[in-house]
Amino acid sequence: MAITMTFDPTALFNDYVKNNVEYALQRLQTNNVRTPPLTDQELALQALAFSLNLASSWPLTRRLLLALAPKMEQSGHRQEWHTYLLEGLHFSQQAGDRRTEAELRFHLGLLYQLMRRFDDAEKQYEQALELFKQLDETHGQARTLNRLAIVARQKRRFDLALARVEEAESLLAPDDTERAYCYLVRGSLCHDRREWAEAAGYFRRSLELSEKKRALREMAWGHANLGMALRHLEQMEESEHHLKQAISLFDDIGDPVNKAISLMNLGNLYLTLEEPEKALDCYRQAEPIFRETQDIMNEAKVCNNIGMAYRHLKRWNEAVTSYVRSVTLWRQLDNPVLLENALLGLAIAYLSQDHKESARPLLKEAESLLEEIQDPRSQDFFRQELDECLKMLEGTEETAVVEQER
Repeated sequence: MAITMTFDPTALFNDYVKNNVEYALQRLQTNNVRTPPLTDQELALQALAFSLNLASSWPLTRRLLLALAPKMEQSGHRQEWHTYLLEGLHFSQQAGDRRTEAELRFHLGLLYQLMRRFDDAEKQYEQALELFKQLDETHGQARTLNRLAIVARQKRRFDLALARVEEAESLLAPDDTERAYCYLVRGSLCHDRREWAEAAGYFRRSLELSEKKRALREMAWGHANLGMALRHLEQMEESEHHLKQAISLFDDIGDPVNKAISLMNLGNLYLTLEEPEKALDCYRQAEPIFRETQDIMNEAKVCNNIGMAYRHLKRWNEAVTSYVRSVTLWRQLDNPVLLENALLGLAIAYLSQDHKESARPLLKEAESLLEEIQDPRSQDFFRQELDECLKMLEGTEETAVVEQER
């Protein structure tokens, strides 16, 4: 007697989708902390593209989304990953899955924060925080509060930032790894106040706890921030050591953006030591990473610093090219201090070649921009620099000034 088999293409397709998601999860788990290879990322995204349209696969899809989210952020993905997070958020709400919704809102907030969309980041973090409270998930609350503190700091609401990190600390055990991030936040707030020794102290505590827990990314952040603070304390050899440690760790775990930031800061150290060729080597490694990841702010910073290094070497045409790029990028961003810095740097590069007509409109723009700078110390500094440039423009002063390093 013949056996009749029913062919069900829908069931076959559903099985195919679920098998792809399971395989993608296995591949991600083999990489643990490190960013997965590009082929594994593509495999995971392809699996998500199908599974996000299949309600029955949500339990697997949820696991893949949450496993992939930190790795995609770490590897520098921004806009394209944003779409997947939004779709995942929509499905988590449809499924009534509050825990996954909370996590996805956290990751959306982080993505918006990195894209400098601070109001959007704050909104997502606030909603994630409320969900974590409903779930009585204290660790999720602490993570979110720490990131809300960073957003408050970026918006220059320093009292709120401190209150957020204090609340996060109240929820954590003394040896919880997330407390290392609390120390990073506190150190950053000290850094903003130019309290370099206090900042270094917090960064050391963050590094010590991260090393104890073998939390590699937190270790890298600790080295990176401590290296910056030590440069301000003029402890140059130790600063160089920590920045190089950060670069190595970020490279090991596949975090290109933070590696590039540390390379830029190492270049700044070398520029302070009047070693412009070594500085340029660092900057040239960092610049393409910022450009590829569409990190406009850090690309603007590194282009400004490349201009400074070329000025040290009296390579004026190359300095102008870098400064022009920096000015162009800063005009897209709301940061009058760093735009002022780049404008004056470009004007000086022109004046050093006696290209006064090219410098004149830049100095006029810099003068009008001064009124937008709220920090009195920065405003006084740039006023003095602008006055020196105007003397050069009129031919009464030949000594080039050095713009504020950023």
